[in-house]
Amino acid sequence: MINGIFGGFDQGLITAKDYSYEGFRTIVHSRFGYLCTPLPMNVLPPDQAYAFASLLDSPNIDKTLVITASAGGTSTIHALRHPDRVSALVLISSNAPGESEIKLLTNTIKVI
Repeated sequence: MINGIFGGFDQGLITAKDYSYEGFRTIVHSRFGYLCTPLPMNVLPPDQAYAFASLLDSPNIDKTLVITASAGGTSTIHALRHPDRVSALVLISSNAPGESEIKLLTNTIKVI
């Protein structure tokens, strides 16, 4: 669960309640700069997506469903650059990257 603009992992926990299912684990964290997390200089949305993917290494998760809300969509859509780690992507009231970035990814996703 990736947070939007109005909070960090705290917002993710609230949103995740509505999307948690028996037998599934939920990973919730704060994006760069939220709730006192470090904000690297010159960080770009693909950098955040790489950080998302690396979160799956520690608990040994091969693939995951990624859910994001609001402003989390800009970086989360770049998670599709990691098709070996992402089984599905759900954007809730999300902002999405500009048209040029979506065109960059159309070879790997089906836009519906």
